[in-house]
Amino acid sequence: MQSTKNLLKLPLNGSVGIVGSGISSLFFTYFLNLKRPDLKITLLEKNKYERVGGWIYTKYTNKKVKLEKGPRTLRGRNIGTSLIINSMIKMNPKVKDELVFVEGTSDANRKFLVDFKNPKELVEVPPTDMSLFFKFMKSGLSDGLIKSIFHDIFSSSKAKNCESVYDFMVRRFGDDRLVNNVISAVFFGIYATDVKELSMNYCLPKLVDLEKKHGSIIMGALKKDETSAKDEIRTLEKFAKTLNIEDEYIKKIYKDLKDLPLIGFKKGMSTMPNTVANYLLQKPNIDIKYGYNVQKLHINKSDKNNVELPTIKINDDLTFDHVHLSTIPQDLKINHNDLTSYLESLGKGTNVLLINIFHPTKNFIKDSLKSFGFLVPKSNNSKLLGVIFDSVIETNFKPLYPSTNTETNVKKDFFTNQDYTKMTMMVSCDGLNKSDISYEDYKETFVKKTLLNQLRIPESEVMEIMNDTNFLVEYTFANNSIPKYAPNIGFSSDKSKDIRTILEKDLLYNNNISVGGFKFASGPGMPDVVVQSFDAANRLN
Repeated sequence: MQSTKNLLKLPLNGSVGIVGSGISSLFFTYFLNLKRPDLKITLLEKNKYERVGGWIYTKYTNKKVKLEKGPRTLRGRNIGTSLIINSMIKMNPKVKDELVFVEGTSDANRKFLVDFKNPKELVEVPPTDMSLFFKFMKSGLSDGLIKSIFHDIFSSSKAKNCESVYDFMVRRFGDDRLVNNVISAVFFGIYATDVKELSMNYCLPKLVDLEKKHGSIIMGALKKDETSAKDEIRTLEKFAKTLNIEDEYIKKIYKDLKDLPLIGFKKGMSTMPNTVANYLLQKPNIDIKYGYNVQKLHINKSDKNNVELPTIKINDDLTFDHVHLSTIPQDLKINHNDLTSYLESLGKGTNVLLINIFHPTKNFIKDSLKSFGFLVPKSNNSKLLGVIFDSVIETNFKPLYPSTNTETNVKKDFFTNQDYTKMTMMVSCDGLNKSDISYEDYKETFVKKTLLNQLRIPESEVMEIMNDTNFLVEYTFANNSIPKYAPNIGFSSDKSKDIRTILEKDLLYNNNISVGGFKFASGPGMPDVVVQSFDAANRLN
């Protein structure tokens, strides 16, 4: 790759084109505009229906039922969540009234895994009392656990350059039982991909570093990490400076949020992209061009005097001084070999079918199973990746900033005060197209069987539910939704050597292109993506 010492400067009153209007694009635009309000910024959105947010989509049915077709909560512990909340409050202080949370002791913070020895059995992890601990130890999930702990503590096995999550865990724990029975389920829930196809350096670089420093990931995890705490303080101060707010204010909000497992919005996750978009569209220098499919990007390297003027042409009809790729279309043609090579090696993302189910008057999640939901480990050999109990989450939400007009819980803010059931099933459709899906077959295979097996509802009652006209089942095919972060792409736990860092610098310094979104964030969560947008915008200044 080329190298240069000087960042190509954006001219005064220059133009910036941003591909996509997902959460990465919106926050990148917001952060860039704070520093450079002189720039003319245009977001190019493929969707012609004037909806922003990308994979974040809260749908209301004609009966006013709220269904999440993508992410539904933020993690309070992630420092990026503090950046999101502070930014949104700065844009619109009324957002405070929309913020809700789940307490650590709430049912909605419990989590279950399916036991491969008895697929009808859900086992709580981590176990929170002795009876649950004994249940866990008697289940197949604990197979090899004690041996794995001792193997990690005393093993002197050497790290390899491009390990998959599976290979790393097998090397550290001595065999594959722990990764297949427990760890794989967590990765299915986050990446919807087999642990054999995920890079350890991308997914868990901190564990890679713990092994390097301490020889054991368990012993390393027990060490107090003062460096991490100091880094958090410096990052919060950097956020405050860009947002032009007091350091102590953002630190207080982070302190308030970090012990909360889940943060949400009363009206759903689309509150987040809609708030940002509404704020941006009030600015005369910012516009969203809907129904515009970016297919070709050409970098014009020099003028007649051979002076670099890297203006960038999109689809032969739009020209910008800078382009930000917050999403990179699969069929994008670009005259940059390194980016093209990277995208080809990353390959097509995973395909996942989301099945939203809802019943307005019956709650068929038993008290003993009330939780965030359950995940399915690799050892179960099932295409069902997990199930989220949305109705449990919703009915356990509390207002983050209660006022005199807000009750302790927010159940009354949803469409009903009756008992109801709302769940979202995640089914792997890797290698399949939308046309390959038979929804009736999937309804039988996953919806019916989950009600029968994991929720333990009698068959006669299940048949009654399935035939009830009030029982709603909706399907969303998420095509190419999450990239497969394969082990051989060049990810590194050393950020300076990571392929994404090298590529980001080359694109920005030599071509005036910045990149963002899931492919370049430090993780797949929305807070990770927004922090990446923050860093990308700051690099332009």
